[in-house]
Amino acid sequence: MKKNKFMVSLLLTTIIAGGMFSNVKAADVSQQRIFGEDRYQTSINASKTFLGDEKPKNIIVTYGENYPDALSAGLLAKKLNAPIILISNIDSQDKGTYDYLKSIYSSDAKVTIIGGTGVVSPVTESKIKDIGYNVDRIQGTDRYATNRKVIQNCAVAEGTLVVITSGEGFADALSANNIVSKLGYPVFMTAKDSIDQQSVEYIKELKPSKIIVVGGPGVVANNVVQTLSDQITTIKKINL
Repeated sequence: MKKNKFMVSLLLTTIIAGGMFSNVKAADVSQQRIFGEDRYQTSINASKTFLGDEKPKNIIVTYGENYPDALSAGLLAKKLNAPIILISNIDSQDKGTYDYLKSIYSSDAKVTIIGGTGVVSPVTESKIKDIGYNVDRIQGTDRYATNRKVIQNCAVAEGTLVVITSGEGFADALSANNIVSKLGYPVFMTAKDSIDQQSVEYIKELKPSKIIVVGGPGVVANNVVQTLSDQITTIKKINL
């Protein structure tokens, strides 16, 4: 069941973009379409498919109208064996989500909200608490701080490979997240021209065996790579 739960989180990192894996031969995989009338219902149906009748101990809730926090959630979802449920903060849109959260509720279950109150509102948080869930929130001052705090909550071991990707566009982050979260590698987001120094300091603490930068200099500039190279001993540049 742990494998299936991870597949829920892996699938949901692709819902906002509307895509799945590429370059996979049809003969290599069995196919099943999981969908709903929108991304929110699709996230619910994906969770239903892979959880079955089991009530999860952990659930991740994140904003469905933008990608950064949902992509940051992938590694934590793996650690917690948690589905990722998307929320819109619009009552009429979220009724089905609240109904689903009620249906999988258990007294010892915990919901972790990824993102600040500007993306998952206090009203939404209160409604989740009203169902009975213990609720925690991981947030930072911006998407990069939130991304870093999510990784810090994953207790990444020293020496783990680290991935750097753009926090300004979802394509490369999506490509990286689909693969490396399953392997337990943290994905740090960066602005195009500079990486947050607090993220650099945390990466230094992790003493990574290797750093992979996903994306060309048009999305992660060479000076970001240089900053990492100057401060951390090993780095491998990969353009995807």
